Amino acid sequence: YCDAKATHFTRWDITGASNLTELHMRTNRSILRRQKEDCVDLPPKTRVMHDVPVTKDDRTKFLRAWEESYQKFLDGINEDIEANRHNLPDEAAVAAFRKERLRAKAAVQVSAARQASSLVKVAEAASMVRDLRDAGKRVVVFASFKASVRLLEDSLSDQRVGVYVGDMSKKERDEVYSAWKAGEIDIFIATPESGGVGLNLQEAADVILIDRPYTCGDLEQAEDRCHRIGTNWPVTAYWLRAFE
Repeated sequence: YCDAKATHFTRWDITGASNLTELHMRTNRSILRRQKEDCVDLPPKTRVMHDVPVTKDDRTKFLRAWEESYQKFLDGINEDIEANRHNLPDEAAVAAFRKERLRAKAAVQVSAARQASSLVKVAEAASMVRDLRDAGKRVVVFASFKASVRLLEDSLSDQRVGVYVGDMSKKERDEVYSAWKAGEIDIFIATPESGGVGLNLQEAADVILIDRPYTCGDLEQAEDRCHRIGTNWPVTAYWLRAFE
């Protein structure tokens, strides 16, 4: 039912779907689906679209970050060509190898644009965090890129900040999470991939998403680290949007 097929990059791609009518007939008496609001009585969750004006300087930073990220992709292709030179007997083989790798160009450009956009919103996110802290609130912040996470951490170096990202060891992440639960840190910064699932962060009523994951499910999971069983107050999720 997953429409398995071989691809250029993996032996099997099992992310598709097929024979869905038959699958529905086989499972419709076995699957019970309930949304969270059908099962748990929680305070409301509100999403606020927070627009971040892009200045001329921000635009320059955006373009520079985009160009650097895309150049890194091209440099990686050249490095791979050199590493695989023994399997590329002539220039025609090199050209074919390069063409195959460039098939990912569009995806890389989108990712580069997302990261550049994320970086130009960090200063506004830091300002929002400071305002919330001045009001005595603890804050959870999600950014999809570690560069944005680290830049925000540096911008709030005078605050009690905990960072929770995938390149940290499990022990380091556990220590940050324990510090948050103990009230030893007031600002929890994570990527959706590392901190968007499995954590209970309902000590905060405010969540800032500098950027958003590709899928709605990952976004919901990130917001709901604060909006879950044990939440005793309304939760506000701020979505930052850059515009000119």
